[in-house]
Amino acid sequence: MDRYTFVKQKKTQIVDVLQTSKNMCDNCGSCEACDLKRSHKSINILANSDETGDLHHKWKLTYFPFKALAEPIRFLLHYCEIQFDDIRIPRSEWDGHKESMPFGQVPVLEVNGLQMNQSLAICRFLGKHANLTGANDLEDLEIDALADTINDLRIKIAQYHYETNSEIKESRKATLDKETVPFYLNRLDKIAGKNGGHLALGKLTWVDIYFVGLLDYMGYMLGKSLTEDCPNLKIVENNVLAIASIKKWIEERPATDF
Repeated sequence: MDRYTFVKQKKTQIVDVLQTSKNMCDNCGSCEACDLKRSHKSINILANSDETGDLHHKWKLTYFPFKALAEPIRFLLHYCEIQFDDIRIPRSEWDGHKESMPFGQVPVLEVNGLQMNQSLAICRFLGKHANLTGANDLEDLEIDALADTINDLRIKIAQYHYETNSEIKESRKATLDKETVPFYLNRLDKIAGKNGGHLALGKLTWVDIYFVGLLDYMGYMLGKSLTEDCPNLKIVENNVLAIASIKKWIEERPATDF
């Protein structure tokens, strides 16, 4: 049996199991049913690509050799159990690659030769493939609004961290510590509390993974943990880090500061 035929048959088997399962959960992220749903998504992507059946050479993520903006994407790719080339370009070699990127920036996800930029859009795309979205447009709006809010916080922290004028940087740090960060974290923590340790819809969605994937980077820039004093956000973090495929990735990924 050729690999393409195998993939088609495997997809049918998984769909049959999902349709007849009596133990389907609501995206907890770690049970057998969720594992099947992830496998279904990966098989579906593979079955509809071409007859080579070669996922590894069809998916490529390009970024620098650290976590930062690419880590939520890596988390989601591993959650989906999609094999991909994790291309990490040293800063010293960036000029030689910049023109090959759609808008001269990274991260860039390449799927079957199609390059896609914008980390948040990429995460949304992968969230759809992972079935980590809402049941309707209004639920998706709730997820998207939270993702954009988290990105707003990340930008405000980055504006402080990358500021080169020491006086301006010190001023921004004071505002972050006293106003900006507490403002965002208090509200996000309340939202997580209302959603049972998730950021939206009372279940695991891609915005949980997006948030947790950014925590190391935001914590590095700010100089402290964002979830240490936020018990509900800590639950969100622990829920994501307990997902088997993400846990395995964290154990095996290259060691970097951020």
